[in-house]
Amino acid sequence: MESAQRVPAIRFRLGGIPVEVQVSFFLIIGLFGWGLSATHWLIWLGVAFVSILVHELGHAVAARSFGSPASISLYGFGGLTSYRQTTVHRSLVITLAGPFSGLALGAIVYVVSEAAGPVHGDVRAAVIIALWINVVWSLVNLLPILPLDGGNVLRDIIHIVSGVDREALVRRVSIAVAVAGGVWAYTAGYPFSALFALFFIGTNLQGLRAVTARQGERRLVDAASRLESAGDVRGATDVADSILRDRPDAALEVQAAIVEAWACLQARDVSGAQAALAGLPEGTPVPLHLRGALALASGATDQGLALVVDGFVQHGRFSPRGLAVQVHAAGVTDDLVERLLLLDPLDQEGAMQLQAGLEHAGLHREAVDLGARLRERFRREQPGLG
Repeated sequence: MESAQRVPAIRFRLGGIPVEVQVSFFLIIGLFGWGLSATHWLIWLGVAFVSILVHELGHAVAARSFGSPASISLYGFGGLTSYRQTTVHRSLVITLAGPFSGLALGAIVYVVSEAAGPVHGDVRAAVIIALWINVVWSLVNLLPILPLDGGNVLRDIIHIVSGVDREALVRRVSIAVAVAGGVWAYTAGYPFSALFALFFIGTNLQGLRAVTARQGERRLVDAASRLESAGDVRGATDVADSILRDRPDAALEVQAAIVEAWACLQARDVSGAQAALAGLPEGTPVPLHLRGALALASGATDQGLALVVDGFVQHGRFSPRGLAVQVHAAGVTDDLVERLLLLDPLDQEGAMQLQAGLEHAGLHREAVDLGARLRERFRREQPGLG
């Protein structure tokens, strides 16, 4: 917020709606009028300012009609109207209100100019510029390309029809339309417009990667949950493998590899767990609990216990069921419990998760024993609760 306040800008209210016009707006919009005479350039700048402001006012007034406060910011390549998130049907109306306001202003300019008779000179230039910005730009803005209004309209319509936000699909449509538009613009002799198409292609490719990452994270969370609650090793491995095949970003790659490693450990497949982690970039930090479980599975008992306890000290996230399987298989359940009870302060949440992991792994006696020891520890530390 502080950095935003330092941006040079003109601020005022229009009909109760806060408006901020940044200096970058005039700089960038001014470039579009490069090559015009000084007088026509000033006309271009003034008409563009009014036209884009009317466009954003269309969004803002529609948002306020649904009870949402709204504010307008003009910057860089255009404008942005901020308003409270609402239903998809209302969002569609608010989105369409912008370009329709521009088209309405263009229609008014055309009707008035025709009624006034032939116009010449600077007046004719102002009319042509107003029609170009309010009609041509409004129609271009309705192309199904995110982040243009047309892209948001397509997203809302698909959401209304399917009941699901299909952002990935809209991103792909945006890329296809931007590619086609860029090719047309370049061959038709509009290189500046072709550059804009490249910008839209890059933006949507980046957005598509972000959507894919979010979807992958949700799939991994679900797979990890099933791995813990039901021991669904096959499902977790399949999800992790499919994500890794799609060459995810670094963060998602690490998450997928870790889920797959825990799944392999639950299946007593030590080599598979090691292989899952071996594909990570060199220097990638592997959670201490996982490193400890791998050490236990490989027969390095002392090292494994030390790493697991360090993991509890650092309160790191882990797979309780996967860890419980390895601790039990190594025959060090009692040793680990004793070491945990010596921690000061005890990682109560982590110890209780381990107890749940023992229970889910079918190690009921061990789970009951750990629970009893934890309760005794808590009573000693907080006698008033006993």
